Amino acid sequence: MAPEVGPRNGTFVALPPAAFTASDPGAEIHPDAAPLPGDSVVTKNRVSAFPGSVLRQAPAAQGIGHLVLAGTATGGVVLATACRVADLDFRLTFLADGCSGPDPELHRMLVERVLARRATPPPSTAGAGPSPSRPAEVA
Repeated sequence: MAPEVGPRNGTFVALPPAAFTASDPGAEIHPDAAPLPGDSVVTKNRVSAFPGSVLRQAPAAQGIGHLVLAGTATGGVVLATACRVADLDFRLTFLADGCSGPDPELHRMLVERVLARRATPPPSTAGAGPSPSRPAEVA
C-alpha cells in the first residue's frame, strides 16, 4: 500500500500490501499498450489517478489540456478519475474498449450513460455516438 493511503481507506486496506504497486507484476503495462518515446506514465496511488500523483500539476505545467483515460474497474478507478478530470476542466478521451469491470451491466451503464453522457465522438465516428467500441471525448 502506498504511504499516502491511510488505514481508514477501506478500498486499499483490504488489498495485499504490494497490490497495484510498482513491484506488483499485475500492475505492469501490457506490451501492446506500451508508452511511446516521449509519453508520460503516471503512477497512481489512490482510486482516482489525481491524489498522490503528479497528474494534477504536470499536465497544466506542460500546457496539456486533453487527457486519455483507460483502465480497469470502470465503476471505481475509471469513474473517479473521469469525474476529477472533468471537474478540473481537462478535455477527456475515454477509451471504452480499454476499460473493464467485474459487473458487465454496471460497466455497460457507466460507459453508455455516465462516462459518455456529455461525450462528443471523435471525427472518425462523427454522428455514430460513443459506444464500447469507439472512444468518447468528454467536453
